[in-house]
Amino acid sequence: MRGLSEFVLARATDDEELARQYGDPGSLTSGLAWAMDVNRPVLEVDPSRLVAECEAKRRIAAEFVDAVSNYEGNVGPEGEVTRLTFVLRALALPYADHPDYQPEWRI
Repeated sequence: MRGLSEFVLARATDDEELARQYGDPGSLTSGLAWAMDVNRPVLEVDPSRLVAECEAKRRIAAEFVDAVSNYEGNVGPEGEVTRLTFVLRALALPYADHPDYQPEWRI
């Protein structure tokens, strides 16, 4: 499942780079707003919030990598690995249309 953690980390990096292009992530706010783009609503997200979400994804992926490395050789927290695998799959789900997304990750 190392590919899953690498996928989530790569998407977090993509999202963070995009967020940094559109604002200063210096101060975290919970700013969400709706705007209209032609004939459809668009959700605007404060770039600071997106950067914070990317950091949260990185921390979860790091916990997964740590748990997996401690489990190798049949030693370690099997239940923890199973739970963290589910969490990473859930984090990857919004990117299911990405070409690197693997169908076996779907939950």
